[in-house]
Amino acid sequence: MNKFQNVRMFILLILLFMTTFSYAMIEGGAGSWFLFYSLLPLEFYYLMIVLYPFKKVKVTHTLSNKVTVPNQMIDVTVIIQMPFYFPFFYFVVTDECTSIQLKRPLKHRFICYPWTGKIMKQTYSIELNKRGEYSFNSVHLLISDPFGWLKREVILQTKGTLIVYPKHYPLSNWYVKNVNHDLSKGRLFQEEDRQSVASIREYVPGDRLNMIDFKASARTGIWKTKEFDSLGNDEVWLVFDQREENGSTFEEMLAFFFSLTVSLAKTNPTLMFVNGKWLKKEGSLLPESFLYELAKAQSIDNKTWLRSFGQQSQFQGNRIIFITHELKDGDVEWLKMQQNRASIFLYFIDQTDASFLHIKNHQSFVTLQIPYVLVPKRKEEEK
Repeated sequence: MNKFQNVRMFILLILLFMTTFSYAMIEGGAGSWFLFYSLLPLEFYYLMIVLYPFKKVKVTHTLSNKVTVPNQMIDVTVIIQMPFYFPFFYFVVTDECTSIQLKRPLKHRFICYPWTGKIMKQTYSIELNKRGEYSFNSVHLLISDPFGWLKREVILQTKGTLIVYPKHYPLSNWYVKNVNHDLSKGRLFQEEDRQSVASIREYVPGDRLNMIDFKASARTGIWKTKEFDSLGNDEVWLVFDQREENGSTFEEMLAFFFSLTVSLAKTNPTLMFVNGKWLKKEGSLLPESFLYELAKAQSIDNKTWLRSFGQQSQFQGNRIIFITHELKDGDVEWLKMQQNRASIFLYFIDQTDASFLHIKNHQSFVTLQIPYVLVPKRKEEEK
């Protein structure tokens, strides 16, 4: 109900009051006065619907958890506090949850009864199956009379935020048994070149022959086998290529990036590039700021992403791992320029041997002999 409708309804109520009062005064009978007094409470109720300061009604949200992961139930409590008590018959409340991840707002409707008290509470449960930042910014109140003759709708502004972190999965869900190498087609450096020797132990049947340390074996007279750290103790820089359009491939890349980060951060100092900024692992745990950035990550246009990436990156002597879907214009030239300054490795997400042959600049990239792994889609049953 807008201001014009409020004024019109107010005038109609005044006219109704004057008409019934005049009729009772002129007629003077018991019936006419009974009609006047019978309509008086209803007229007053309608008048309160029109004049009540609903804009001063306070609405707050209380969440059972402000941070969660997909497919977890969250209890949302809506608290409505009236500026002063009036026994309205009922409110129809519509609570809206919005996010970039949603095509349309999630709406939850319920009925509350103001005649029970000045403060009303209602709790409902919500389940969100996509990562992202979800906001509770508005609550719609529909006020009416017992007959539904007069309705007034008010939109109240509120603040409430729920962060849904992405889920991380075992890397085996992408059929990647070892994140550090894929020697099946000779696409990577030899394992000894990429990894540092952590220790030497006695050979046991089943060990790979190319892991035998022949020098140590000759000195001791006992067969010795090398054991390697995943990437040594060197700092690893993980880069999430956000130039892919929002969609299933983007979400697949983000899920793999998150899972790979969790895996490598257990043993290596790690920096992560996401949303145009570098974040560093602190201690043994990933920073909450990293999870928050992943939750709200969206596609970034090529020019903006390259500008932020180039301004904040010094690659001399570092180990860089790129998670991408395909090469963009200028990527091959940049890789060629950087490969002598840093150790570069690429994961191509949602690619197979057949599809990889048709990506842009495929032949130019292969000639660089930069190690890479093609990562197919995650197992359907694990999604």
